[in-house]
Amino acid sequence: MSSNEFISKYESFFQNRLFSNLPKSSEGVIISNIDFVICNYETKKFIIIELKTKGNEMKNWQKWLYNMLHRRLMRTNDLDDRSFQGTYCIRFMGENFSDPVFIQGTNIKEKRVDEETLRNTLYYLIH
Repeated sequence: MSSNEFISKYESFFQNRLFSNLPKSSEGVIISNIDFVICNYETKKFIIIELKTKGNEMKNWQKWLYNMLHRRLMRTNDLDDRSFQGTYCIRFMGENFSDPVFIQGTNIKEKRVDEETLRNTLYYLIH
């Protein structure tokens, strides 16, 4: 999906139908979506991003899930293929860049960034 696409009402309908028929967390199943996977077509490097708005933080089960994905994908990075560059959480304290924005990841301590810095950081991570 490119940056100018959005989830259609039909896609949302199918997601709701699918998720409503899967086991619940009380049955030991975690259901989640990944907000973004950014991949550099040329270098094959990629990162996984969870996006939070309005100052929300990742829930404990999300942290567990993203940490598990990170550990497993890092293990698949053999000496010849270092394509996976980590998982990152981008927290918008409001709903846009006029409010503080933080990026936290496996290689980056949480720090406040502006729009250009965030774009440059993401670009750097996949090059």
